[in-house]
Amino acid sequence: MGGGYGRRRLRRHDALALQITARTLFDTEVTPEIHVINDQVNVIMDLYNYLVAMPRAELLLNSPLPQMRRFRRAKAMLDAAVDSMIRAHRSEAALAKSPVSRNAAICSPCSCCLATRKATV
Repeated sequence: MGGGYGRRRLRRHDALALQITARTLFDTEVTPEIHVINDQVNVIMDLYNYLVAMPRAELLLNSPLPQMRRFRRAKAMLDAAVDSMIRAHRSEAALAKSPVSRNAAICSPCSCCLATRKATV
């Protein structure tokens, strides 16, 4: 069994565990954004030992070392995915508060939206 096969198998198991967790704990499906977050967190965690073993690693974050470039790229993609999800959630919450959408069930039932709907009903 080669290393490539083992990594692919681990990724499939990670994806399956992520889907089970999302459905069981949050009653939701895994979206492409969640896959991006999962992948980038894995990249960052793969670099964890390198960053911890490196003395004063924070001084090297902007260096051209391949590990630091991977870390910066993963962090930027992670930040972009999370920011996108936050913006989408806020816009859904704003729609739920608008008078036009109060009667229409546009927003998914999240805690902030449920609180808004209970307050307006």
